[in-house]
Amino acid sequence: MKIREYLISRMSIQEFADKNDLTLEIHERGIYDTGRRYYVYFEHTEISEEGRAMLISAHGNGSTGEEAIEDYAKEISKKYLVVDAHTLDRREIRIPKLFYDKERGLK
Repeated sequence: MKIREYLISRMSIQEFADKNDLTLEIHERGIYDTGRRYYVYFEHTEISEEGRAMLISAHGNGSTGEEAIEDYAKEISKKYLVVDAHTLDRREIRIPKLFYDKERGLK
């Protein structure tokens, strides 16, 4: 029997940010609902889904910064990250399946 696996590429969100020279912003809300104290996103970015021209903003939410990062990684995985969308420096990056590397932390 022959078996071929076609797996989706995976990468930590920290490695993805380093590789693409991205800055992850973590914000604390002044007033928040339970579980939504923090929100995170990559600076100067928007998200596009394959085959769609419309750009959307995306962010992750959580009761801690790390939970918000985990949520953001799930939210943007397997989509396109558009950096500096309305400038001459525009970049589009295919996002692999992302995860938050807890051992590495916020380094």
